[in-house]
Amino acid sequence: MVVCNLRINPLTNHIKGYKTYPIDPEIDEHIMSVWPNEIDMIRSGKAYLEDGVITFREDSLSLDQPQKSKGAEIESVNINSFEDAVLHSDSFEAAKELIEAQKAREAAVKTQAAQAKEEEEARLKEFYGQKNARIDAELNNIYYSALCLVIKDENEYLTEWLDYHLGLGVDHIYIYDNGSEKPVSEFLGSAYGDQLDVINFPESHPEMQVEAYNHCCKTYGPDCRWIGFIDSDEFVELKHWTSVNQMLEEFEGHGALHIQWVLYGAGGQEEKTSGPVRERFTMPSEARDGGGGKLFVQPARIKRMHTHHAFLKEGNIICNENGQDYRVSGRSVEKVALNHYITKSYEEWLNKLRRGSSMPGVVGLHRRHDDFFRYNPDMVYLRSGDTGEDL
Repeated sequence: MVVCNLRINPLTNHIKGYKTYPIDPEIDEHIMSVWPNEIDMIRSGKAYLEDGVITFREDSLSLDQPQKSKGAEIESVNINSFEDAVLHSDSFEAAKELIEAQKAREAAVKTQAAQAKEEEEARLKEFYGQKNARIDAELNNIYYSALCLVIKDENEYLTEWLDYHLGLGVDHIYIYDNGSEKPVSEFLGSAYGDQLDVINFPESHPEMQVEAYNHCCKTYGPDCRWIGFIDSDEFVELKHWTSVNQMLEEFEGHGALHIQWVLYGAGGQEEKTSGPVRERFTMPSEARDGGGGKLFVQPARIKRMHTHHAFLKEGNIICNENGQDYRVSGRSVEKVALNHYITKSYEEWLNKLRRGSSMPGVVGLHRRHDDFFRYNPDMVYLRSGDTGEDL
């Protein structure tokens, strides 16, 4: 005889369905094997499930059905509509009673399930909270905060970027030099002492930046409580806190902090001029870029990094500046922003195209000449003078 596998709802102990082919209990532990005749007994109302046991009772209804009103005759367990109730009752009033009783039972089951879910979520939160506390207790970090930067042939912007973020109190910076024509280590010399490490990383595969980020997490993660992953054209702007460390202390209970972009265009500038980037471009672009941004992560709480995302260990979330899950609670820039000087001047945009992308093999991430006009619609007149090439 073929054995049937009941699929049981672990919160309500109700039968969700059954299959006649084998089910791996390691995949779904909420499985109960019964004989086909027991299935028939349940369907006919002569047996029901209670505490994981099939119980037989001649006058019982099937699982999840209310008791019938006195005098009603039950011929089927499928009470799915008022018409069904009328068919299974001896009067109109009895049918109404049957429907109301079933509604009450369904409501009670939903309430019970919701309460059980809340309790389970609370237990999981407590469990992962204790687990993260144990992880934190074992940390032996050298730096509380660090930044990881992947760079290629952008030395002209590097000093401003370094001075600015070290000025915000970042403890250490890891620079991944992706084959700059003039090596970063040669350009900087010993100017910043032990405040930074330069890693020669001339990789050229399609997801070089992702690999650099994960190399940083694996190699230097144990030394850092937090690492932020941003680019040389991105500057953290603190509005609520006075230092990066002060900001990050507020989010130690979460695996990562998402900082929202504020995009800056060319501000009408065609040619590159001297002066700091943050002083040359002061007007945010009206363009929107899908709520993009970058992350500060706790390396001990993540599995793997991506360019704009992290795969976290269970029990952690990526939060926004308000400590809420950034995917469901929105992304704001009232307390902190990541100012992204995405184009700079038109001349600098063309230079950026020539340098190419650090993720050339990822569809949608390569730069196009006409992207400049997406962020600078007031400069569309330049299209007639230079069609450019996409890189």
